[in-house]
Amino acid sequence: MKFFIDTANVDEIRKALTSTGFRPPYILMPYSASGIYAEYYASKFQEEVKALILLDTTSSAEKDMAMPPRFVFSIQKLQQATGLPRLLNPIVLPKAIGFTAENGYTQQEIKDLLKFANYAVNDTIIDQNICFPANVVEVMDMMLPTDIPVLVISADGYTGAKWQKYLSDKVKKLGEHTQCEVIKGSNHSSIYHDRNHRRAVCEAVEQFAHGLKR
Repeated sequence: MKFFIDTANVDEIRKALTSTGFRPPYILMPYSASGIYAEYYASKFQEEVKALILLDTTSSAEKDMAMPPRFVFSIQKLQQATGLPRLLNPIVLPKAIGFTAENGYTQQEIKDLLKFANYAVNDTIIDQNICFPANVVEVMDMMLPTDIPVLVISADGYTGAKWQKYLSDKVKKLGEHTQCEVIKGSNHSSIYHDRNHRRAVCEAVEQFAHGLKR
């Protein structure tokens, strides 16, 4: 299955939302690569989106993205089949990524997250990664409606000037109706998992949401 953005893929998200009882307009809060798909959703179905909160998401203003060739994923898939991740992930992932008891995760949640990580490489995920640069280019040509407020929440654990330009171009692409909040001391993983950074993220979201009610 080739994973390109199209109306059919977005319709799956829309059907999933409505089937669980949610009704538009939505405030979409994607993380990481899923920001590209949320921007696409908002551009195609603007009447269904009240606002976007982009949590350290991929920029739709930057197309120079190099994904590993398919054989690299095939090697990862082979390693997964041998059971190697089941041995290494419990040792490496919890502290490296941040799903620990100190960050508020229960032992069952940690166990479930590790189980997912042990089997995360599959054909659909591989196709999504291979096609992702093309998906970014597709969204790059879209302009978000100016009446959809946007909050960009960004980690700051990247490379100085290059990161500043990346963030600046990202905000500029999203439009003048975009606000930006940088979570100090965070990186792409800790902004999501670290309890202290989550608190700062929640405060930024609450302030943004309060403004939407005016």
